[in-house]
Amino acid sequence: MDKAEEALKKAREVAELVNGMIDRSTDLDMQRLLKQVEADLMDVQHKLSLAARLSRKG
Repeated sequence: MDKAEEALKKAREVAELVNGMIDRSTDLDMQRLLKQVEADLMDVQHKLSLAARLSRKG
């Protein structure tokens, strides 16, 4: 596994943790903040997925 794929895997793990935090939170401000973090993580995952694909092509 190259570094881009490893980073993508870890970003997915963090996204899962954040989703769990959203589900357990009852504070609307906290939920809003975590949803912003979730959106940022989705962007990071997309970029890392592209990086992994490009690194496989060489």
